Amino acid sequence: MFAMKRGSQGTMLNRTDSGENVSAYIPNPLPPNPPISWTPSLEKCYDDALVWLGRLDTVGGLLPDADRFVYS
Repeated sequence: MFAMKRGSQGTMLNRTDSGENVSAYIPNPLPPNPPISWTPSLEKCYDDALVWLGRLDTVGGLLPDADRFVYS
């Protein structure tokens, strides 16, 4: 496996608007700096993740009511 060695990917902004406290997450602009280093092991993990997402999407299409399944 790999470990990402990156700092904060954004900041939290807290302010008061119309007497109500609100918070918002502001992500850093893309592309990330430093850029992602696509090593062969990271590419394999990425490809495997895409395959599993495709399988999950396929199985989700077989459910009669996906929303009810996720809710339970």
